[in-house]
Amino acid sequence: MQLFKSIDEVNNRIELLNQPHMVVLNQFVESLRISHPDCFVPDFDPLDGGIHAKVLFLLEKPGRKTDRRHGGSGFISRDNDDLTATATRLFLEESKIDRKDTVLWNLIPTWNRTRDITLQEKQLGFKYLQDLLVLLNQVKVIVLVGNQAQRAIKVIDISKYQIIESFHPSPLVRASAPDKWNGIVQEWKKIKDFI
Repeated sequence: MQLFKSIDEVNNRIELLNQPHMVVLNQFVESLRISHPDCFVPDFDPLDGGIHAKVLFLLEKPGRKTDRRHGGSGFISRDNDDLTATATRLFLEESKIDRKDTVLWNLIPTWNRTRDITLQEKQLGFKYLQDLLVLLNQVKVIVLVGNQAQRAIKVIDISKYQIIESFHPSPLVRASAPDKWNGIVQEWKKIKDFI
């Protein structure tokens, strides 16, 4: 596994997008790109489990390191070259969750060059999440990462999933609430009880 610090690794990962576990997710992403031509919609990471994932990590909104148009990787990935991705990768490693059991996504799937989230984005995000869960039919656990993602609980059929809520592994949380940030891994370790 290589981090996204070179264009070669980005290109290698792009080549992996045509694998069978990614096809319907690629179609889902492409439909979002058509619906939101003014935004960037990153790809799912093909090194994750794709449609075979048992655990969906739902974060809040993609950041600039996902935007291929501005030097980002183009992927929602623990391998992105930013502090949130690094923390995510380390917490997942410490939790001993097999990468192939996971898929990472965001409640707001589009990057529009701002971290701000509008009401319309949230409403669309709820709809897109429901569409995505139809495709991710092996998911048993949904980890709602951060305050915005936790609002999705109202559109998830909780009879079908184990729900885990955690703080967001961002530098902002680490700086403002280090105890909560350090507790993220304890929440994520609970996943092993359900898969």
